[in-house]
Amino acid sequence: MLIKLNKKDVDNKRIDNSLADDSLVDEGGGAKPNAGDGLSRGPSSSQNLSGQNRLGQNLSGQNLPGRRRSSHGAPDAGPLRSSGAMGADIRALRRSRNWTLSDLGDHLDRSVGWLSQVERGVSEPALADIRHIAALFDLPVSFFFSQSPDTPEGGYIVRAESRRAMSDEGKGLVESLLSPDLGGAFEIVHSVFAAGARCPQPFVRPTEEAGYVIDGTLTLIIDDQVFNLNKGDSFRFSGEMVSWVNNGDVPAVLIWVIAPPVY
Repeated sequence: MLIKLNKKDVDNKRIDNSLADDSLVDEGGGAKPNAGDGLSRGPSSSQNLSGQNRLGQNLSGQNLPGRRRSSHGAPDAGPLRSSGAMGADIRALRRSRNWTLSDLGDHLDRSVGWLSQVERGVSEPALADIRHIAALFDLPVSFFFSQSPDTPEGGYIVRAESRRAMSDEGKGLVESLLSPDLGGAFEIVHSVFAAGARCPQPFVRPTEEAGYVIDGTLTLIIDDQVFNLNKGDSFRFSGEMVSWVNNGDVPAVLIWVIAPPVY
């Protein structure tokens, strides 16, 4: 599907009431929280910490659109195509932070109706909106694009040359998505930790995670317990405080599984 750069915002009044239900209730069917709930609270025992990546960076909306921009590495060959699952990916990213359509719309300065159509695949956002969404979730713009052919296998298979980047080398952690999209119950990530790379701060999130070391070594700290992982080792944790460091001289390559998806 070719990206259309001339999409106009959809007027809320034109959207059927059934499409806006998500703005009135949270994901569990309860009443919609007051504006700002869960988006900017200070640390507390009940704070939702799912909005953190493996670098320990807070992804709960503090980096508002427009404050930073990700460069868009357009494919060298062929037309510029969306990933084919842009709406489902945006919905998964939103739900991983327990945001309603209204919450995300506030961050993007877009209407609930417009966002509902994007998530359902009725329309695709303009490139400027994609840049805002990528910045908000700390993803490169290229994450929402693909060089893979538009074929039936796209919903099941990810070819090596078609993986979507999820981070950049400047952070010491390079990741790419091995799952076709973020719409499932879990995501599979190919992670490369540069030699000497260190998690900036410990993180905790309500997920179950597991990994397997393909090459190199990685030190994993789980609730103050230090584990030195070597090639062929694997691990699992769920809800604990986690940090990591690559004390080796070569990159550590891991397969990382996260449920539910948080990117």
